[in-house]
Amino acid sequence: MNDMTSATATTPLFPLQTVLFPGTLLPLRIFEARYLDMISASLRSSRPFGIVAIRIGHEVGTTPDFFPFGTLAIVESFDQGSDGLLHVSVLGTNRFRVERHEVQPDSLLVADITHRRASRTTSHPCRSRLPEGTARRYLCSQR
Repeated sequence: MNDMTSATATTPLFPLQTVLFPGTLLPLRIFEARYLDMISASLRSSRPFGIVAIRIGHEVGTTPDFFPFGTLAIVESFDQGSDGLLHVSVLGTNRFRVERHEVQPDSLLVADITHRRASRTTSHPCRSRLPEGTARRYLCSQR
């Protein structure tokens, strides 16, 4: 059975040394200009960005080699930390596959992605105990 959908979309990617799963929250501390701009654009446009796991390399500096699957993330909350960094909490939404990627002049990684269908065993967040907030409103409006 094919679990891919046909639609592709160009999406900014955030490679990390961790995995984000649909329906889970992930706290992030943002300090690089490319990712500050990505978070700002995501908030302005109400569009998610993708989180992919790093296969080889590091989170800071040059673009690492990453796995071709990831999870879309939406910003649930954010604030300026006492350490001067932007503290963001993101919620994983849908899984995707990276079809093609490139590094923009500002060093932000962007990719054409194909959305994957949700697993039949995964419950939809609107039927779960996801707290009220931006993430729940976003997810439940996507049905």
